[in-house]
Amino acid sequence: MPSGGDTCSAAGVTCDQQYKEGAEHHLSKRSGAVGVVGAPLCYGQDKPGTKRGADAIRSSGFMEGLRNLGLKVTDYGNLNFIEFQRDPLCGAGEVQVLHSRAVGDATKKISAAVKRALQDNGACVNLGGDHSMTIGTFHGHAQVP
Repeated sequence: MPSGGDTCSAAGVTCDQQYKEGAEHHLSKRSGAVGVVGAPLCYGQDKPGTKRGADAIRSSGFMEGLRNLGLKVTDYGNLNFIEFQRDPLCGAGEVQVLHSRAVGDATKKISAAVKRALQDNGACVNLGGDHSMTIGTFHGHAQVP
């Protein structure tokens, strides 16, 4: 979230205001509930700190912030991911995928968890993890009408 009151596309509304109003409006207007899924995934890149992201976000007061918006929060905890012993690079030339088997397995788990959280709550927030968690997040959303 940008800070310092940067102006967004909405006329006269700062990014901070738009974020707060948007979060309050979009989450609470749906069902008043949100499911939180931890995806401590670090296989899509080579920086191991991303694996600690979900826990760090929780410990920062994020969950309490959601509750302060008037939301009923269900925390589904962190997903467990498999680290494959043999998971070679895939691709050719400059385009190579790290840990493709581990990311593929994680994608399935993330998708199922997002689908469940959406069905139970109407809204889902994923805490990660590296950028590769996005594939499962999108797929989970696509499974719920």
